Amino acid sequence: MAPGSILIGTPNGSPVIPPRVTHGSARHDVDVRRLKTVDVGLIVAAMLAACTGDSSTPTSTSPPVTSPPPTIQPLAVTDLDSFVKGLELAGHEVEIDRHEDWANDIFGVRGYSVSFDGTRLMAFDYPSKSAATRLQESVSKDGYYIGSTVIDWGGQHLYRAGSLIVVYLGERAGSIRTLEDLLGSQFAPRS
Repeated sequence: MAPGSILIGTPNGSPVIPPRVTHGSARHDVDVRRLKTVDVGLIVAAMLAACTGDSSTPTSTSPPVTSPPPTIQPLAVTDLDSFVKGLELAGHEVEIDRHEDWANDIFGVRGYSVSFDGTRLMAFDYPSKSAATRLQESVSKDGYYIGSTVIDWGGQHLYRAGSLIVVYLGERAGSIRTLEDLLGSQFAPRS
């Protein structure tokens, strides 16, 4: 008998009875040489299949191939509402004050105060992408001039996506990363 094998029955399928063992009142002689041998691995596989309801014999003991979890595509930010939605989908708590007016004489449209996770910024929602682009083009490379108006905020980061311009005054790395994830790279200041 090969190592790792066990005896499971006779060639005709009758149960295994050890040689010269009395069973009831009759004596049974079994020729041990005629017993079948089966690999232990097949028995374990058959038992596992019986437990799972799968009657097929496994052909591989490799773990099942799994595909990576689906990735969530970022929301395309085009305006104030989609920006707020993008922040919320990213797991941030967002507050927006639509009653507060910010610098509409400089930016040409009404600005809103938006806060997420303690970070406060200003958001300007233009009537069109081209209107936002015109304002973006009027901002100086260092971000201190909008047209001919001098702005000395310090630590400003300006972003544009679609018809939205966002101004963040601060240096929190996590906030900057969130804004870049949603809005792309800042357009001012730039190198």
